[in-house]
Amino acid sequence: MASIAPRIVGPVPVAALACVVALGFFWGTTSLAGKWAMSHGAPPVGYALWQGLIATSILAGICWFRGTWPPIDWAHGRYYLLGGILGLAIPNTNTYTVLQHVPAGIAVIVMTVSPLITYCLVLAMRMERFHPSRILGIVAGLAGALMLLLPKGSLPTPDMAPWVALMFLTPFCYASSNVLMGRHMPHSTDRLALSLGMVLAADLGLAIATLIDGSFFWPRLPPGPVEYAVLWHGMSTAASFVIYVTALRLAGPVYVSQVGYLTVLVGMTGAVWLFGERHSEWVWAALASIVAGLALVNLGQRRAARQAAR
Repeated sequence: MASIAPRIVGPVPVAALACVVALGFFWGTTSLAGKWAMSHGAPPVGYALWQGLIATSILAGICWFRGTWPPIDWAHGRYYLLGGILGLAIPNTNTYTVLQHVPAGIAVIVMTVSPLITYCLVLAMRMERFHPSRILGIVAGLAGALMLLLPKGSLPTPDMAPWVALMFLTPFCYASSNVLMGRHMPHSTDRLALSLGMVLAADLGLAIATLIDGSFFWPRLPPGPVEYAVLWHGMSTAASFVIYVTALRLAGPVYVSQVGYLTVLVGMTGAVWLFGERHSEWVWAALASIVAGLALVNLGQRRAARQAAR
């Protein structure tokens, strides 16, 4: 999502810091839960559908309690499809497919380039001004991506390279949906109602996909590793929507953009702890380069926000 909160002047509330920490934890566990489920035989599309259905149930309960429901008209429907299909269904399915073939830590690194791609898109669409530090951030991020794909011995096996390249579709979808949703957002509509509309659109698209490829499955009882993973994933997805909206209202998008660093920290640490992953020097160099790129892009974003506030 793009700028949907008022610009914040003055100290950032402690609650906003708590939201960003929680958001980093939930987003950082995304690849970990997906890797766990894929390693136990979960079909990517079917898994993504159950994740969405659980998140939908939770968000629907919240919206029912608050008395706010997703409006149904062309403008809102377009927004739901952009967020649900481009921002949820396609990238989630792509991520789970790739996680069948690459370590979770590498998937986490690739997903963090979404803000870099976002800036490339808004610059190409002339939605923002040119900032030298942010361009340097893009260059650093590109260098990090090439460190993952090109050097011999960067990945555990050379045949992972096409899958890592495919993984970049996920942050591209996230970035594209962020830009398009920012342009077409119905600003007067409740944000959680919009979130519910998005996950409903994603559920519909994924349900059709599971019927086409035959990947639908019923959770087992008693639950096993896949069921526990998808339950956590659905709950964390719903929680992330609520926390994200809250953080934006408390501190604004510039502050919330710092969550990328925590996402990497949680994801990489969890991958080492849960799966015993060990990465080459090239992978760690790629991580350092991409994190530096994020820092430069965020620095340029803060400067742009300060200039706009004057």
